Amino acid sequence: MRRLTNLLVVFVAAAARVAANDQQVFRQHATPDSKLAQRTYDQASSTGNLIFWSVNSLLQQWPNTRYINGHTITAAAVLPGTILYHGRGNDDRPVALDWLATDPEHSVVFCRSKCYLYTYVTTRALRLAYFDGSSAAKIRPSGVMDTQDILIWGKVRPDMTRNEAGRIRELCKWGEQFELDGFVRMEMDFEVMICDFGAGMELVSESQIVPHASEERHRPDSMDLFYPSPPPPPPPRPQPLPELPPGWRGSARSRISISFEVLNSGTWHNRSPGEKRVKIDYSRVVSFFDPALSSLAKARTGKSREEFRLDEISETDSKYIREQLHDIFTRTGQGSGIDWGSITQVIVDRYGKRLELLQHILQNPGSKRNITEQVAEVRSQALIMLTPYMLVSAIPPNPTGPVDPSWIDPVVKHCASTHTAWAPSTLLTPQEKLIKVAVEAVLFRICGVLGDIWKDAFDSGETGLNALQRLLGKWQSDIEQLMDWLDWSMWLKCEPICGPEEICYIPTWPWGYRFDRNEGEKVDMTPRCIEAVAPYSFLQPFEP
Repeated sequence: MRRLTNLLVVFVAAAARVAANDQQVFRQHATPDSKLAQRTYDQASSTGNLIFWSVNSLLQQWPNTRYINGHTITAAAVLPGTILYHGRGNDDRPVALDWLATDPEHSVVFCRSKCYLYTYVTTRALRLAYFDGSSAAKIRPSGVMDTQDILIWGKVRPDMTRNEAGRIRELCKWGEQFELDGFVRMEMDFEVMICDFGAGMELVSESQIVPHASEERHRPDSMDLFYPSPPPPPPPRPQPLPELPPGWRGSARSRISISFEVLNSGTWHNRSPGEKRVKIDYSRVVSFFDPALSSLAKARTGKSREEFRLDEISETDSKYIREQLHDIFTRTGQGSGIDWGSITQVIVDRYGKRLELLQHILQNPGSKRNITEQVAEVRSQALIMLTPYMLVSAIPPNPTGPVDPSWIDPVVKHCASTHTAWAPSTLLTPQEKLIKVAVEAVLFRICGVLGDIWKDAFDSGETGLNALQRLLGKWQSDIEQLMDWLDWSMWLKCEPICGPEEICYIPTWPWGYRFDRNEGEKVDMTPRCIEAVAPYSFLQPFEP
């Protein structure tokens, strides 16, 4: 195991050295021990798993709801011919500094007793910046808007968490120098903050649609938190009935139904490919998990993933990030053209369910298998995953003599490097090189653990029962540690699966969060099945 770990250290450090050299323009401030090339390869200090997770999760609702504090800013675009929506309770058409939704369900929630839905189409590609995490949620205290604060002010501004009018004004002011059209964020669903509605868009329709009913017990300020720009003046209490058309029969949709469908529309983008109407430029992904950011590496020490924030970023590291942002929005050219999102998804698709199955086999021998059969099945599963990399030249030639444990090294290296060894370093941007190192770090960890299991199980047919039991315990520990380190969101799910009138849910702002949380307050992210039809009993509106 130590030899294999040393191999991983050498490979990842070598790959990182290349990336560090090419990023020197951004890393002049970095201390030697903050560079990935000089970090030891272990789960306490390597950020490869975090960068990989972030890249793989961009524009996906589920992972960015699970971990609300974003750590990525990237260039993005909405292509020509894309339909976007704006809903409100009056007929004042938005002109500038306002919000569009990618789904109409997200727009109509902003209606009151009247409902006006404006539909727009993009006439050219919109130049955008995207903030990952639940970057539009108004959760205080939290780090949901830390990346935006760093971009605008160079530091975190908790006092601005709910000043959405001021935030969009400052973001658009910052974006003018790069000719940005707006910014993409996520709350219950995805939104686009638009700086100028006359640039790159045309109005398709302006419709007064049937409004929804108001709830008598509606909390006075609850919907105000939904409004990204100042809402229409609140109506007197009790709220007026919706202005239904004269020929309307029966009841209107309830507010709770409208609210649920915002949540439901967000689930359409839960997993890969996520929100497809927004396109990520993977050559311009700026990560706050960059190991050059030594102040943040120190701030993460001893904290859980949910607690990672940017409020302790140093002035030097903040400047470094802002220099990268200036570079990605002014740089010409398209980088390598490699779709790093697809590469990370291929890896998740190939190993995700198989690692979960292997974990199940190790945890639940049950009555189906005795120890020998369980070891044989684990061996079989490891071989399944390593088959494309099982080089004939690596197999020990002597079937009976002692075996050099290093025989597995070429198999592990082949397994870990297949997706990146060919990547032309001269064509990669500094941001791509960081992603490449992260992919290699993740693959070396996966392939290394599988290689270790295969090496142990290679001739396990001649091993005694006590030794086999010890191997099973070791393998179970190794797989659990690997999966904890990877922390892929596909493993967070409702079990058993939900029924046809349910959806799988984790707390999604504003549900499941208090208006003003206590510092360090935990939110239970255990997935649960909730009603997808009336009475929506889980949606008790916004109790503090």
